[in-house]
Amino acid sequence: MNKAKLGNWLIGLDVLIYVALSFIFLPEEGIAAVRGDFVGELFAGIAMILLSIGIFLSTKPKWLEPYFGGLDKMYATHRQIAVLSLLILVGHVVVIPNGPTPGPGLWLGMIAFYGFLLTILMALAPRLPVISNFFRQSYSSWRKSHRLVGVLYLLSIFHYLMVDPLTFGTPQGLFMFVLAVIGGGAWIYKLAFASRATKTSTYEVTQVNKLNGAIVELVMEPKGEKLEHKAGQFCFIHFDGDSVLEEPHPFTIASSPNENQLRLGIKNSGDWTNYLYENAKPGMEAQITGGHGMFNYKASNNDQIWIAGGIGITPFTSWARDMVSNPAQQIDFFYTVRSQGDVIFFDEFEQKAAEHDSFNAHLQVSNDMGRLTPKMVCELCGNDVSQKSVYLCGPVKMTESMAAEFERLGVASSNIHFEEFNFR
Repeated sequence: MNKAKLGNWLIGLDVLIYVALSFIFLPEEGIAAVRGDFVGELFAGIAMILLSIGIFLSTKPKWLEPYFGGLDKMYATHRQIAVLSLLILVGHVVVIPNGPTPGPGLWLGMIAFYGFLLTILMALAPRLPVISNFFRQSYSSWRKSHRLVGVLYLLSIFHYLMVDPLTFGTPQGLFMFVLAVIGGGAWIYKLAFASRATKTSTYEVTQVNKLNGAIVELVMEPKGEKLEHKAGQFCFIHFDGDSVLEEPHPFTIASSPNENQLRLGIKNSGDWTNYLYENAKPGMEAQITGGHGMFNYKASNNDQIWIAGGIGITPFTSWARDMVSNPAQQIDFFYTVRSQGDVIFFDEFEQKAAEHDSFNAHLQVSNDMGRLTPKMVCELCGNDVSQKSVYLCGPVKMTESMAAEFERLGVASSNIHFEEFNFR
């Protein structure tokens, strides 16, 4: 089994264990007598298990990253769990025939349900084609509203304890409750202790380089122990004492792990990044945590294709800066941008191509040359790419469409790697 898939398989196993226990230890009355309650509580238990795991994953445990393929994939699972939990909770509310006895337990359950419904829909709104045109939420407000999930989660636990459920005291009920306690503990840890328990490196901004009208490069020097990271990983950065920049945001590290300096290329694409672009200056003190992610070309011995779109060049820049000898693999790097003014860092790749026989660099300016396609890539790489490893980083639509097309061209899905760089 692929180690990077093991985390998702274990989540599924937890759900299967709960379902199996529910059918092994049936209610004394028999399913027929309490069919609606049984199915409704089955839904509720599954949702509670998924929510417990989702909250635990939100604490960003680094030791779990290899079992999901990186923190970006772990957060993708976290989002999928939230959506699935909501759908199952809807089933719970619909299926329970008469609902629990009116009282505080019922009220807590309804508050938790509608709270989850509102919070998750607000988180999903920016991704929905039509709704996203009317509903916009800043990262800061999203993060604050997301903290309410823990409160709603605790309310749902009290709801379970107060409505005399069929599973109370049963093996399946105890299994679910143990996971619920772990999830509740994870939320308390994240709220009260995570910031102090997480290893943080302090850096001073020494250079602020505006590379074009939308991208700024921060060059920073460590004030103490420098951040430990691998080429291609990302970090979280925030600036204490600034009402806007005190919220941690993730960005890919563009520097080599061997450099003393830490370099971040950041695109102006929202409230936080716009403020940073306009207000960053030398002397600012940054707090950095990381490195995270498993986007690493050294994990594959195959010949490789690297494709970057826009600001997605940053992990490849870290790889190139870390490349001190001729790569063992044949590597073709493709950088696609809309206009010549969008090009950043590409001169470094041209330099690497001049230094290393097995490294080639290609630039595609779509306004002048048309859109880069996997078919064009194949033609420039000898047509047969089925045995190559493909690394993608750029806009979500670009990476998803290219990944699907490379699969159609014969590249195994296990040889296609990309970052799911969206933590909302």
